[in-house]
Amino acid sequence: MVTQFIAVYGFEENKQKDLEQCDSFLNEFELKYGIKRFEEKDVEEDDRPELANLQMDISEGLVTLVVVSSLDRLSKTKNGLKGYLNFLKEHNTGLVSLKEKIEIDFTKCKVQTS
Repeated sequence: MVTQFIAVYGFEENKQKDLEQCDSFLNEFELKYGIKRFEEKDVEEDDRPELANLQMDISEGLVTLVVVSSLDRLSKTKNGLKGYLNFLKEHNTGLVSLKEKIEIDFTKCKVQTS
């Protein structure tokens, strides 16, 4: 059996409020899933190795949920975000964006906003 985990991407270490909000959200999952953080430091939009690593883990079925501080951490363009959402859907991986208050569960084809 593959051990799945929740992936955290795009939180900046210097934004304490974002980190606290993320940790608060994740507290309910820690007993069931491990947490793996993917952090980019000083990289350009086209060169994001941690995002590539995250996508590889998703492709291998290791990630059950991706948590981001905001959707623009995944892509700066509408088409790029659409492509990423399709990628998550293909791999039955959920997405939570804390800033936009969006939770997407592709296993149930359910989109929630608060």
